Formats: sequence, C-alpha cells, structure tokens
Amino acid sequence: MKQFSSQILIGVLTFFIGVSVVMYCYLRPNLQTPINESTLPHTQTIFDEYNSAWQTLLTFENQNIEKLNEESKNKLEQAKEVLIGKQSERARLISRISNAQGQTRYVFIEESPLMTIPGGCSLRVFIFNDEGKLLNSLAFPSGWRIGLKDIRVIYKSEIGRKIIEVESVPVINGRDIVKQYYALIGEDVLPIRLEDSGGKLVQNIYDYPNMTNGFTLKGRTEEEWKKSLESEDTAEILAALTWLNGRHLNLTQHSSIGFSEDINEARLIAEIHSSKSIKSILERLIQSSNVWIRDAVKVPVKS
Repeated sequence: MKQFSSQILIGVLTFFIGVSVVMYCYLRPNLQTPINESTLPHTQTIFDEYNSAWQTLLTFENQNIEKLNEESKNKLEQAKEVLIGKQSERARLISRISNAQGQTRYVFIEESPLMTIPGGCSLRVFIFNDEGKLLNSLAFPSGWRIGLKDIRVIYKSEIGRKIIEVESVPVINGRDIVKQYYALIGEDVLPIRLEDSGGKLVQNIYDYPNMTNGFTLKGRTEEEWKKSLESEDTAEILAALTWLNGRHLNLTQHSSIGFSEDINEARLIAEIHSSKSIKSILERLIQSSNVWIRDAVKVPVKS
C-alpha cells in the first residue's frame, strides 16, 4: 500500500514538473523578446504632434496676435489646443523671458477681457521651458473696471532683465492704473509694480480679491517673506514689497465683510508689520539706489 501511494505521488509530481517545463519553454521566448515599439503605436505620434504644435507656437513669438489674419489665428488655436487643451481665453502673447537664475522660459499669455461693468479682466500665463515642457500655469485678475490694451515683454534697467508690461485703461469708476509690471520669479509670474497715468506707484489691493492685480502667493510664512525681502533679485524684493505694502483686510471689520481676503493672510500681514526684523530690513531698503524699491517701501499702507 505504501509502495502504491509513493508511485501515485511520484506520478503527480512528474506531471506538474512536465507541465512547468513546457510552460517555461513556451513563455521564455516572449520574456526575452525586447518590447516592440509597435506595441505603443500612439506614443511617437503624440510626441510628434506636441513638438509640431510647440514649433508652430514659436513662430508667433512677439507678434501682435490680435492683428493676425484668420488663417494664422486658426493655426495658433490648433497649436494651443494640443499644448494646453481647449481654452476660452483670448491668446495675447508668446515671448521669451528669464528668471534671476538665468533660466530661459517662454510665457504664453491669454486674456479674459472686461465684458461687463461692474466687472474685471484677468490673465492666464503658461510657462514653458525651451523644449516646450509646461512648467507652470497661473490665472489671476488684472484689473477691476479696467480693460487691457497691450501686453509685451520689455527690458527694464530697474530690474536688470526682461519683464512683462501690461498696458491698461480704466473705465467707469476704475482705478487709475495704466501700467502693470510682472516678473518671472522662480517659475511664478508675480506683480512687482503698478503705475498710474502720471507714472507714480499705485498700491495693490488685497482686502477685496476681485480688485487685486496679479497672482498672490498664499500660505507663506513670515520667514519666507523675510527671505524674499533680503533676496539679491530686485524683482523678488519688489514682489514681496507689493504684497507687504498692499491694502489688506482690516481685522476689526472682518465680521462685517463677506467676500474678502483670507483671514489667515490678514493676520499674517499684521504680524509682519509689527516685526522688528522686518522693520529693520525696510529701513535698509528705503536707502536703496533703486527708485522702484524706494517707492515700494514708501507707499502708504492703508487698512
């Protein structure tokens, strides 16, 4: 009986070993065969389509997109859809720009124009590297009761590199803001200066977000803002001063305000204004040889 059982066990093991050997021999060639590119038929096509769209977009660099003929506009729209998807905003500019680290970027700017009064306009900025890789995208208001005339990238000696200049025009009861300046800081496009029709600095407004001009960095700490104020990059200093000396929410009125600045941001700005280390930095900056920095330090802080 024991001998019979042993024979059955040997038979079963032999069967499974045989099946395993057959399966291994069958599968082994497939495991050793390199992946055929034909198994990914769409990968190269998608890459080629994206690269072609990127090259098409670059042909419109620094052109006045609003003055393009219909054929060119359609060509641009097709390229735009491949690169960033279908957008309802109006294309305004594709141009090269750089940050303080000397990294070259391309900014593709779209506008949502002022359509009704009361109302505002806004910008959406897509930031690409030289190869067309999308690094960041930002959307922000660019004026309440304000229309936009022209958008261009220009060199400003006050910054030491090219920045974005937005020419705007106030409409019924709109603030007197005719120039808006934005700089590439890291991979963000931030407001660094607003000017009125006389070329004087205009304070940015943060207590009512619909009236803010530009993208707002939120959730930063006092130490991070302090670091920006001590930066060697003039644009980063100006971006910090624009926020620091902007008009912020009055905490005593918070309970009576609905659509307003985030309460945590308002508390942070109050703490920063009372910081001795921040005050010390501002005292140094007001002696700066850069007129834009001096203006930004001296702008009246209103609550």
